[in-house]
Amino acid sequence: MHLGLVLVAAFWVSGRGLGASGASKSAIVAVVKTVSPSHAENTAFYKDYLTSHPNPLKEWLVFQMLGVIVGGFISGAIAGRLKFKVEKSPKITNKTRIILL
Repeated sequence: MHLGLVLVAAFWVSGRGLGASGASKSAIVAVVKTVSPSHAENTAFYKDYLTSHPNPLKEWLVFQMLGVIVGGFISGAIAGRLKFKVEKSPKITNKTRIILL
């Protein structure tokens, strides 16, 4: 119940819900606007979104997600948990695992 109240409060205060979906939506709209401007201008969803958000990458959710990614990276580096590792079964070599990505 409390989470529902927090979600309603988030919609009331910021006009958006909680989560990373808003940041990914802004990123996708920015990519479509850059790659195919005519498609963005002629599709109702993109046209409506770009009318109310002229620069989708300046949304606060985008900066929030960038902060989460950078903060996680810095935290891992400070704690000594940042390293390159190939996750695999003991029955397969690193080279084979990378090829099978």
